[in-house]
Amino acid sequence: MSNTAVLNRDADVLGYRAKVGILVPASNTIVEPEMAAMQPPGVTNHVSRMSRVNRPAHDLEKYKKFLGASVQMDAAIDVLSACEPDVIVHGHSVDSLGERVVWR
Repeated sequence: MSNTAVLNRDADVLGYRAKVGILVPASNTIVEPEMAAMQPPGVTNHVSRMSRVNRPAHDLEKYKKFLGASVQMDAAIDVLSACEPDVIVHGHSVDSLGERVVWR
């Protein structure tokens, strides 16, 4: 990409290079500021939060059944999709490893 960005009429004024959607748990206080710190010029971050699931940490087999089961994940993705991000980052490693996560 040259130093002079060519903007099209439909491009986001601040996110002319990319709009990054970030999906995080409601309780997460790390991912959003970390992504902001790494954000290059011309890229905007857009965050949507999903509610928490109480996972039984004392029983690994039961815990595994909850992987990918964050409450309202689909709703959080729908809200995030409204800004038409170029990519959606799932900033929650536990749910990212679950078998029930569906890539769209």
